[in-house]
Amino acid sequence: MITVRTQVIDIATDFFGRIAYRSALSKNKKISHTIKVKGHRIWYHDIGQGHPIVFLHGLGSNSLSWLMTLPAFCQDYRVIAIDHIGHGRSDKPEIPYKITDFVDYLEAFLSALGLKHVDLVGSSLGGWIAARLALRRPDLVNRLVLVGSAGLQPWPELREKLENTKFAPRTTQEVKTFLSMCFYDKVRYTNQFSVLVSYLIRSLDDSYGTIEKVLESALDPNEWLDGKLAEIRAKTLVLWGQEDELMPVEFANQFANHIPNAELEILNQCGHVPQIERAKDFNLILKNFFK
Repeated sequence: MITVRTQVIDIATDFFGRIAYRSALSKNKKISHTIKVKGHRIWYHDIGQGHPIVFLHGLGSNSLSWLMTLPAFCQDYRVIAIDHIGHGRSDKPEIPYKITDFVDYLEAFLSALGLKHVDLVGSSLGGWIAARLALRRPDLVNRLVLVGSAGLQPWPELREKLENTKFAPRTTQEVKTFLSMCFYDKVRYTNQFSVLVSYLIRSLDDSYGTIEKVLESALDPNEWLDGKLAEIRAKTLVLWGQEDELMPVEFANQFANHIPNAELEILNQCGHVPQIERAKDFNLILKNFFK
């Protein structure tokens, strides 16, 4: 049963989506869709025509994180942005939420849409999921973009820092602290309005349980990408913020050095979410990569 909470998210997301994508839509063109995958509701944006690019958000986020990206691509490509299982408007079943679970749902989702060749753009957790699918299905993933991607084993000091980070903030102060770790421009992105909007979205999303389970599974070395990157066959772009506090730029170098023929782009004065903080530059880099 769809809850009132989910209905509120549906209305808000469709409203902002129609504003963002208005140039690519006819008056009655539908933006948002749902589809049953492995018995559960997966929500997604599906806009434009042409070669499909699938955008995968990070932990505790949702497809709204791509509102500044999709409008730049929906004129020339079919752009698809999903809410991962356990996030946003998608169902939140009682499953372990291991990385392999997310990969299973993503693979089944693409199959349900009849997609046989796609490009994947993954941010943070989304990058981890995208890389694992590229390893599993080299026939399916043509090009791969890893944005501040998780998935590599953290060094001891960073692991301690991440374990003490509240990835599921429940108060406005905790949200402010978390946002300050996500962005280079602390003043702009931790002001009272930004904190309130983020707090409301997280409260409506209600993915706290999902986040806690993902953090548990992330400790499993079998889920990590270490030692596997050389097997990735997709053309790959590694795109990072120089001042990323959550996934430091050292990880960008590891990805770029171990994935065959990977391209590396670093954005200065930028934190963990360059698709928001440096949207114009981010979109230009992606367009050049997808030419």
